[in-house]
Amino acid sequence: MDVDNVESNLSRRDDSSTDPEAKASQEAVLDIPTSSRRPEMTWTRFSRKWLFTFDLDDPESLPPIDGAIAWVIVAASFFEHFFMFGLSYSFSVYQRFYVSETSPFFSSAAEAAASNSLVSWVGSVQACCLFLFSPLTGRFADVYGYRTALYVGLVIQALGLLTGSFATSIYHLLPTQGFLYGVGMCISYPPCVGAVTQWHKKLRGVAVGLAVSGAGIGGFAIGPLVQVLIDSVGWRNSLRVMAAIVGGGGALCGFMIVPRQRATPRKGFFDWRILNDSLFFRFFVAGALMNFGYNVPWAFASTVSPGQLFGRLETALTSLIDPRIGVLNGASALGRIMMGLASDAVGPLNALMATMAGATVCVFLIWTFAKSYGVFMLFSVLYGFCAGGFISLTPTAITSMYGVDGIATRMGMYYAGLPWGLLVSPPIAGVSSRADTEAKRKRTRQGAILDRNTQVFPDGTKSQNFVPSILFCAVFLAAGTLGITWVRFERARWKVLQKA
Repeated sequence: MDVDNVESNLSRRDDSSTDPEAKASQEAVLDIPTSSRRPEMTWTRFSRKWLFTFDLDDPESLPPIDGAIAWVIVAASFFEHFFMFGLSYSFSVYQRFYVSETSPFFSSAAEAAASNSLVSWVGSVQACCLFLFSPLTGRFADVYGYRTALYVGLVIQALGLLTGSFATSIYHLLPTQGFLYGVGMCISYPPCVGAVTQWHKKLRGVAVGLAVSGAGIGGFAIGPLVQVLIDSVGWRNSLRVMAAIVGGGGALCGFMIVPRQRATPRKGFFDWRILNDSLFFRFFVAGALMNFGYNVPWAFASTVSPGQLFGRLETALTSLIDPRIGVLNGASALGRIMMGLASDAVGPLNALMATMAGATVCVFLIWTFAKSYGVFMLFSVLYGFCAGGFISLTPTAITSMYGVDGIATRMGMYYAGLPWGLLVSPPIAGVSSRADTEAKRKRTRQGAILDRNTQVFPDGTKSQNFVPSILFCAVFLAAGTLGITWVRFERARWKVLQKA
């Protein structure tokens, strides 16, 4: 095409060139390359850019792994963990209220003080349900989509909190704040972790660590908020407010939780062949043993009262510095990030083996001899840091061994071994005390380890021996650590310095 023809065409432009067809014809005459034309904002382009609706059947159209979209998904997963687990990790704030002198569920302060073990079942059921149905919910996420699973779980969580706000007996909280909220978390959790592992490769450990650190930071922040709500609007309205926060906050972030590839189709909803893999089965058993001890410090750290430092100051401040709510959760959040960074350097199995060995040593050598509040705070920091790695490194370790295909299903099968320890270890270790009532003036044993080593006196003071409960915790942590060590060396073909 010569210059004279181009100038002639340009001179004949008029207002009709604003018409799309005329504009396209004009561009064709001028021989403008298609790739240099500004693309029109179609609904497909808009939804991909702003609504994260990607065509998983067209890999070339997907954003790159480890790119900007991948880190946006990490941020979304962080806030999902923040809201969902932050409230769950703050349950001991509700527990302290449910067994306090103003408890709506017990007729006397003595009865309430002797009912800690009963109330702890609400938290145990909630934690147990987080993993109890995970083989189903993980597969559900792979088959029906991450967003669908996430939103179904959020609705059930909000429903559990709302119905729990109408409870008139502690037994009403078991199926509501306990069961329903736990099932909702069980459905929502696999997409939050599975999406992060699929969108990252080079810094997968750091990405997962950042995402799951939202749980620890949420526990640190939401605990004081729950205490303020209980003090200001009452426990019933606090549950309703938290239902709105968890459901609304989760829904805002949920549309960004998307997979990067479809799971390979499999027959049936359960894929039991996963457990036929001997390496995976040993990893499964090690995690199950670990969880019998893992949750004990989290459940019972609140029995070491902040009142030892602040007297009767039971406000959001004491909730903030309570090891159960503040220090353990804050240290856990830091540990999840740092252990994720370590896993990228030395391998997730190496990092997991080291962090759980550290947690076991903390229980044996520090908690056992913690005779002051300061030493217990030191234990809370170190144990929270090490234990946080168990949460962040597990998905990364599974991905490193088996890849990202069907990761939600495989994680669901692994998590099926965890609920039993969460369900029974707190009541077995025991948080209730032997009560001396004014009427009977006699001791009543609740049957748990700490119950049998605790005495409440008529003036309200009590004497507790934590050592048997500590040993219960330490033995199972040690057994799980040995199992993970076995998996690590078998995976690395018994090479000591191998990255695994």
